[in-house]
Amino acid sequence: MSVPELNPLPRAFAARLHDERLLQKCTSGGVFTACAEHIIGQGGYVCGAVLTETFSVRHQLAHDRNGICGMRGSKYVISSVRHLFPDIQRLLGEGQRVLFSGTPCQVAALKKFLGVSNDLLLTLDLFCYGVTMEIFWQSYLAYIGEKMKSPPREILFRYKQDGEKPSCLRIVCTNNRIYSGQLDQDPFYLGFFRNYAIRKPCFTCPFAALQREGDISIGDYWGVEAHHPELDAGNGMSALLVNSSKGERLLAEVGDSLDIHPTEIPYVTERNPCLRHPAAMPLDYDVFQQDLSRLSFSDLRRRYLRPRVSPLWRRLLRRLLRRLCGYLPDIR
Repeated sequence: MSVPELNPLPRAFAARLHDERLLQKCTSGGVFTACAEHIIGQGGYVCGAVLTETFSVRHQLAHDRNGICGMRGSKYVISSVRHLFPDIQRLLGEGQRVLFSGTPCQVAALKKFLGVSNDLLLTLDLFCYGVTMEIFWQSYLAYIGEKMKSPPREILFRYKQDGEKPSCLRIVCTNNRIYSGQLDQDPFYLGFFRNYAIRKPCFTCPFAALQREGDISIGDYWGVEAHHPELDAGNGMSALLVNSSKGERLLAEVGDSLDIHPTEIPYVTERNPCLRHPAAMPLDYDVFQQDLSRLSFSDLRRRYLRPRVSPLWRRLLRRLLRRLCGYLPDIR
């Protein structure tokens, strides 16, 4: 896949839905929902990622509002998408407007497949840190099923309490037991944020830059409170980059459904490193991959995915162990 053409630096905004009911169902500020509902309302089609019955991630096309419900919310797992490229090409040829949402590499792959630019196609790319391998995700789900004594029935990658930012992975099992995994404790998230679970090509991604593939780009606006204390970000806030004239027109069309505030690109990139460079591959990444195929997930968790003791607790524990044991063990 070729490196994307260089575009002028985008315009940056903080954005969130007016509709608090819909905002509650979104991971961040609901920009995708605003765009998708507008395109559906205009009689167009939306292509986005959903969880299947087996909790794999797969893109699908929607032509009504019910169809976009499953597309809301973050999904950190690699998605199957190429099966829809011919359908998108056909719809565009029939004069239908299509909004495609995906990772930058998926947007680039669609544009390469189509070969020519089309004003009816609108593309939305995500701030992408990397995508999780299917084998890791399915191993994790089997581990949770054993832990909860029941397989998953419903999954929210980043569950949002009323009026709060999303803080945990929430899994409802078929026996109605609920598992909640905190971002700094859950083994799936530890595998993702420590870069063990990410696919190897993501470490050399040519799209981890400000020169974007999509007409607009969206992601979490981490740290917005520090730069815009006047904004209410309690229930989620999106960072929005407008990258093209088509993106400008789309923003003008959906603007009435969003609270939009101009911001600075350095503020957005400060805590979104995927806009500056790809994720770094761990030194023992290849060893982890070998262990992933031969160890149980419980053993994998004990070896690689244990939560780290906070600095404060580490100091307190070291003092206690010095008094009790007379030596300082390695506390991680």
